[in-house]
Amino acid sequence: MSQSSALWVEPMEDAARIADVGMIVLARFVEAADTVAHMDVRLVRPGQPRTIWPEHWKEHPENMVSYRPSRAAISRYEEVMHDWLPGLIRNEEQRVLAAKYAMCLAAPGIAGSWRKFCKESGRNRSTADARRLAAFQSVAGQLIKNAQLLRDPDWSRVMPMLPKSAIDLDRIRDRASEADRPPYWRAEEHYPLKMPLGQP
Repeated sequence: MSQSSALWVEPMEDAARIADVGMIVLARFVEAADTVAHMDVRLVRPGQPRTIWPEHWKEHPENMVSYRPSRAAISRYEEVMHDWLPGLIRNEEQRVLAAKYAMCLAAPGIAGSWRKFCKESGRNRSTADARRLAAFQSVAGQLIKNAQLLRDPDWSRVMPMLPKSAIDLDRIRDRASEADRPPYWRAEEHYPLKMPLGQP
């Protein structure tokens, strides 16, 4: 391995590590938002109805699924909201966006959609996405830097709330089939009428 390519290996490994830990950090934020949405602690919030469901759900109680956060989920919530959010995200704007994005994923019935939040608050959605992503990556980078133990969320609870990945694993080709093709490929109908010199 040449020296110039060796210089790129470590930053690429760090970026991959931050991306992996960033996914866990996002899941922990979503789990914390879900936990706080389902905690029923008396005398903490103002008087309000005890349910987020519309009234017609009361007519069919067999369709309602009750969820009460476990002690471990509440402990993870406290770590995220009381340690990570104020201590590891320095920018106030990123703090607001990270917490609101997690709440929008965990409880859209309470918080509304992320798109609606960006529109109502006058934020450009792509800028808000970049800033909340930077917040999650900042937390992930600092957790790696400080070598802190990272507890997993309750994946069975969190996975349905997380956004779908843009990667379609069925469409990924294996490397062996790529070796059989030339380095360039065009469909027959996409070739230009006049080929430049040196092209087949």
